[in-house]
Amino acid sequence: MSRHAVAVMVVALSLTGGRVLQAQAPAKGQLTLAPQAGISIPASRLGDIENPGPSAGVHMAYQLVPRFALDADGVYDALRGATLSAGAAPDMRLWHLTAGTEVSLLPSLKGPWSLNADVGAGATKFATDNLIFNHTYFSATGGLHLGYAVSRKVLLFAVGEAHLAKMNEADTQVLVALDPAHPTTFGSGLTFPLSLGFRASL
Repeated sequence: MSRHAVAVMVVALSLTGGRVLQAQAPAKGQLTLAPQAGISIPASRLGDIENPGPSAGVHMAYQLVPRFALDADGVYDALRGATLSAGAAPDMRLWHLTAGTEVSLLPSLKGPWSLNADVGAGATKFATDNLIFNHTYFSATGGLHLGYAVSRKVLLFAVGEAHLAKMNEADTQVLVALDPAHPTTFGSGLTFPLSLGFRASL
């Protein structure tokens, strides 16, 4: 077992006093806030031009009923430019702003674990460091949140998400021009942020 895993277990046990907590379904009207950080992995044609980079964000949810909530997300990705046939691509920043719904996938909660899924839609802004590419497009998102209760009001969680933006192919010509070996323009940008964080009830 790694030192990091041991540290997480020690913190969790100290917060729970050594007791195994029962994950609590959020009450109607409850507001939760969940900061997160990790890595974003670009895929498809975007992944040919950019390499993975750090990701950070915040997730907010308002509980309508115990298993269903409205939510909003803000996620920032800092992708690293890949080495291409015509030189290095510029680093790219992505800002994802989405709103949607979240549902609990564990109707009968057992022990400290919880599993939620969310889907939403909004906009993603793409901007390279040198601003040769600076555009905002409609985007959709979906994700899974695996949580572990460390107190009655706090969950530690891991989240895997997918962000898919509908891009204008003509706009991407400036990017593919950096890579003559792959000259095909593309009409979508796909990224997979993988993060760790905590969720607190307000």
